[in-house]
Amino acid sequence: MVLSALFLVFAVVFYSYKNIQRNTKNESISLDGEVRNYKLYIPKSYYRKKEPVPLLINLHGHSSNPWQQLIYGDFRKISDKEGFIIALPQGMTYAASNQNYWNAYYKEGTHNDSQFIANMINALIEEYRIDPKRVYATGFSNGAAMCIALACDLQDKIAAIAPVSCTRTSEFPAVCKNSKPIPVLMMHGTKDKFVKYEGGSLSVNEFIGVSDEIEIWKKRNQTIDIPKIDTLAYADSKSTSTVVKESYTGKTNKADVILYKIINGGHTWPGSPRWAKLISGKLGHTNQTINASREIWNFFKGHRLQK
Repeated sequence: MVLSALFLVFAVVFYSYKNIQRNTKNESISLDGEVRNYKLYIPKSYYRKKEPVPLLINLHGHSSNPWQQLIYGDFRKISDKEGFIIALPQGMTYAASNQNYWNAYYKEGTHNDSQFIANMINALIEEYRIDPKRVYATGFSNGAAMCIALACDLQDKIAAIAPVSCTRTSEFPAVCKNSKPIPVLMMHGTKDKFVKYEGGSLSVNEFIGVSDEIEIWKKRNQTIDIPKIDTLAYADSKSTSTVVKESYTGKTNKADVILYKIINGGHTWPGSPRWAKLISGKLGHTNQTINASREIWNFFKGHRLQK
């Protein structure tokens, strides 16, 4: 039984890896004397259309990489239908752990990842028909923390963010310089053992709680205090977690703050492939009653970069 499950995992991963080669390109730029890599997914519809298209930046988690995130937080079918380009940057290797990471105001961080992503955006806008007012950032875990950092460091480039399974660290600036409203959608499991819903330490970093993160965004975006509550999905035989959506609308702008509270959810990407549980079972329960990628894109496409 175990061998059959492992064979299925390897077969699916190999099949997915083969399919990654379709519509994908490997690119790189130089920064501070280092080569920084990223992967692109370009839908076929891009070459048939003449109008500018959105750019979605999809950031992998700690110890992961672009091709894994392309499968795990999968936007390819949505990209094929909606016509946006996906950029998947590669984090640098942290010497102490020999694992990839993003310097999202982490204590061990040294690389200027915000500048890398800014340079990547500039290069892509120059080479492709990308609408600079529709550049979005999402990511998982450490990649989610990087999204929050980009909303601080690249306010003139990022139209909206969607961090999944992470909050900011205590090292993060209390207030971003010249902060302006930016729409944000967060997803977080209440049973996340790594970045705990109520906050806490992980390795050498201290993460704030989800409620505190939401309060920071409510203040920055000047939203209403009392959210609209919607139960998007109830637990069923395939998923033991319920999804509750809290929506805080901007009082004078469209910079909404949305929280998808995944009750009993783990440190996971809702709707990710079922076979991923065999690889990342220690991360906790993966909700299957919603598709995080679809919910995120539906949120993104309603927003443009604010002045």
